[in-house]
Amino acid sequence: TIAGNVSEAFSCYEQALAIHRETGNRRFEACELGNLGSLVYELGNLAAAAQHLEEAVKLGDEMWPVAAGAFRGWLALVRADQGQTEEAKALLDEGALQRRGRHPIE
Repeated sequence: TIAGNVSEAFSCYEQALAIHRETGNRRFEACELGNLGSLVYELGNLAAAAQHLEEAVKLGDEMWPVAAGAFRGWLALVRADQGQTEEAKALLDEGALQRRGRHPIE
């Protein structure tokens, strides 16, 4: 079933996140946080999605800026759904720069 697949995916992402944290692989820790955020966004849990994606962006900015750009895109969707359109637009603009290899802070 779809619900079973989603539950299994969530469990796998959480397990992978724990492994990456345990082994100190911060780059892939950011990736799993982004995966969790996008999954819970698809399930409609905006608060949990925002939490995971904010962590993914923060860690991604340090460890993997191009991926952080993608996470910003997901976070922009969350913010738009929360009615925060200005923040959503800013996230998209920053994410677009990162995806092109130019960090917005530079």
